[in-house]
This record gives sequence, C-alpha cells and structure tokens, in this order.
Amino acid sequence: MRVSVWLTPPPRAPRVGFWESGFFFDSLFPAIESQDTSRGIPGVESTDSFMTIREIAVGGFADVTFLEKGESVNDKHFVEDLAKKEVDIMFSARFQQIFKQDVMDVPRLGIWNAHPGALPKYKGRDTDFHALVSGEPELWMTIHEVTTGIDTGSIHSARSVKVEDGSSLLEHRLKLHEQAFELCISLVDEKIHGKEEQTLKSQEHNEAPYFTFPTPEELDDFETKGYKFASERELQAMVDLFTQNNPLGSGYVGTTLEGVRA
Repeated sequence: MRVSVWLTPPPRAPRVGFWESGFFFDSLFPAIESQDTSRGIPGVESTDSFMTIREIAVGGFADVTFLEKGESVNDKHFVEDLAKKEVDIMFSARFQQIFKQDVMDVPRLGIWNAHPGALPKYKGRDTDFHALVSGEPELWMTIHEVTTGIDTGSIHSARSVKVEDGSSLLEHRLKLHEQAFELCISLVDEKIHGKEEQTLKSQEHNEAPYFTFPTPEELDDFETKGYKFASERELQAMVDLFTQNNPLGSGYVGTTLEGVRA
C-alpha cells in the first residue's frame, strides 16, 4: 500500500495552537532534524523513536506534500497530482482547508473526515474544546464522508472517550486521535480488503451551530473552569517518544517553556 500525506500549515489559534502544533513544528521537530542525521534516511526501515514528518518524507516511508501558506489543495496542479497518483481513498484529519468537487471526484472510494466531535451537534473547529467547555461527559471522534457541506456527510462510525478530571485538552485529543486511527483502519479494511461494510448513517439536519476557533473569552472560560491546555508532564512524555537514545529529550520541555515564558 502506498501512503501519501498532504499537510497544511499548522493552525495558529491563540494558546491552543501553541500546545498542539507550535511547540512541535516550531521548536521540537526543527531541533531533532538539525542535530540527528541518523534517522529518516533512504534505506532505513525502522527507528526506536517516533519520526518527524520531514524525516518520514526524506526516508521514503510516505509520499509527503507540504502545502505552504497561500496554497490550496484545490489548486489545479495539486488536483492533477492526485489524479496521477490514482488515489483509492483519502482521509482528512485536522486539515485546515475545504475540499472542492474537483478534489472529491478523484479518489474512487471517497474522502473521509476524522472529526473530533459528535455530529451533527458539534460541527466546525476545535469541537473537542467546545464540548469540554460545555461540560460534556464524553468526547467523540466521528468518521464521516466528505461532501459539499461542512461536517454534514453521512457517518460511517464513531467512538467516544470519557472526560477525565485533571486531564488536559491535549491528553483528551490524543485519546481521540487513537480512536480515529482505529476507525480509519477499519474503514480501509472494508473498502480495500473487502470486509463487511458498515451501513452509513445520514445526519439529521438541525440548527446546531458551526463552531469556530475559540474566542479570547472562551479561552478564559476554559481555564476558569479548571481545564488545562497541556501539562509539562504530558509534553515531556511525547518528546520522549521522538527522542529515545537522544540527549535532546532530557529536560527539553522545561527549558523550552522557560524560553516561551521569558
């Protein structure tokens, strides 16, 4: 199976964006890539540590396309590139762009979105954040078909994770992403490997709001209610996954956060 990955520039939502992407893409990953030349090179089949996106690309483990600021997946040359790859199926996860019909027509088995919210109640951006602020006891990951509407396509499957007191937004998101991975693998088994297919469930049309990036007031409300965006412990655990047998990992989070606070 050939895997292609398309990446948009990470979101830069205040506070939320730093913990989810800025810390990794602006700080950790460049530090790893600048000092460790033994990973992610052609011919390397495995590594003890997780690999950065660019290491995966350089190592030939997947075909990676980086969309720069101002570029769109709907641009003619990107659509033509997709067609040349003869894509069977596409998955969208925290992708920061809307697919137009020309793109949706390319994969023969469709485009499927991993959406971090219960649909149709939580459509839009950062819906796991909004569900936490709203006091939901569970957070949901929904796999749905991408159509011309936004987060309105038929639902293939969904799973929930329990909201844990004391756990951060980042930790809840990681648990949701684990569910997304398993659900997407299940969908591939159906579509590609011929396993029994799930019956798609059409979404009920209602007047549920479309959520946007959190406002400053909503961010303040999140912290006032006792929630955390991330903890130093959680971040260091993730850093350790990328830096096993690498001296960069030890104490990296604390040092970096001191620089941010300064």
